[in-house]
Amino acid sequence: MKIIDPIAIPESAYEWNVSWLVNNSERGFVPELAPAAWDAATLYSALVYPAYGYTWRPDRVSVAAGYGLLWVYESTQANNIGNIPGASSAWHYVGPTYQEYDATAVYALGERAQDSTTHKAYESLVEGQTGTTTTSPPVWGGGGSSTVPTAPTAPPVVTVTNSTLLDPTKWLPIGTTNRYAMFDLDNTTKTYSNNEIFVMFRNYGASAVALYGLNGTGLKVDVYDDISFISANIAWTSGDISLETSAVTDVDEWLTVPPQWVDKHAIVSIPPVFGWISIRITGAGTVSCGSVVIGDPVDVGGTQYGPALSLIDYGKKEIDQWGNYTYIPGTYSARLRVSTFFDNVDLDAVTAAMINFRGKPCAYLATDLTAYRALNVLGVYKDFSIDVRYVNNSLTSLEIEGLST
Repeated sequence: MKIIDPIAIPESAYEWNVSWLVNNSERGFVPELAPAAWDAATLYSALVYPAYGYTWRPDRVSVAAGYGLLWVYESTQANNIGNIPGASSAWHYVGPTYQEYDATAVYALGERAQDSTTHKAYESLVEGQTGTTTTSPPVWGGGGSSTVPTAPTAPPVVTVTNSTLLDPTKWLPIGTTNRYAMFDLDNTTKTYSNNEIFVMFRNYGASAVALYGLNGTGLKVDVYDDISFISANIAWTSGDISLETSAVTDVDEWLTVPPQWVDKHAIVSIPPVFGWISIRITGAGTVSCGSVVIGDPVDVGGTQYGPALSLIDYGKKEIDQWGNYTYIPGTYSARLRVSTFFDNVDLDAVTAAMINFRGKPCAYLATDLTAYRALNVLGVYKDFSIDVRYVNNSLTSLEIEGLST
């Protein structure tokens, strides 16, 4: 079994500017801070400069979808004016984001806003104005020796300031912003995009990556030793990985057996190059990713036959007086019980590693074989024990509680 200990990726390590990409666009880069709202009278362009071999950033716009949700579109043609995003091929849907929090705005109950500096999103818990109102005193005019002042020469100035997003009585945290949701080690928050998710960040020597909550048809991981003229500096590539596992053996099965898609994948053979790592997830329509774990795999012995995987459902079943029931869907989590076998010379190293992993979400890979991908769990171990059974070898018993999905 291998355990990937996550490496924290600092914000400065991410690369969100692709002006250096040869013959590529920003498609796949998930937006965070929304672009300006679409304007029917504005001329938009795809900004293509084929003479230089580059496709620079196309113009992007946002369209309000209600309750703070914004849809981001990217122009696909030059001289794009008057074409309505979502109703014209002149626009490509990129993905969703939320409006940026405004301390002077009035928010409705259930309306959402985000803070792109902390990369957190929130939902309003109250109707109407969520903050405080301060009123400046009016400016009184005249008066002279009279004891009765004249009427004010100016109305009171009312200043509205919303409560901070950290006020639990006004705002409910709903998770990480769409761009960074796949890096928060929380499977209940996902990064969503249309057709493609593309992320790039500095590699500080990591040699393994595991992805969870995948929704797509293809995956590709590349390692670069430099980002200038990037297509010529690929140090390693996983190649195109299909996320379909259907075993079709004849035409009849091809016509009748629905495709099966995997929602997780791990790679433990990445060369530890101090350069850049890119992850590309592709598919038709909406693609998503729940969690990405980047780090170094720690070997705690060979997995023994007999691992047990169970699923815990947190949905709610309600039964009425006649015995009929309704089911309210909820999240679920995996539980993995596994034993490993290792040499006693590694006893101290295995023990030290498991002490380090206490209370820390890690990727637990029971085996590298893709046929047993279901035994790949993102979670925290609940119980660990070592049985020094033989002169030269020991057995471990490990129970992992998966994170909710």
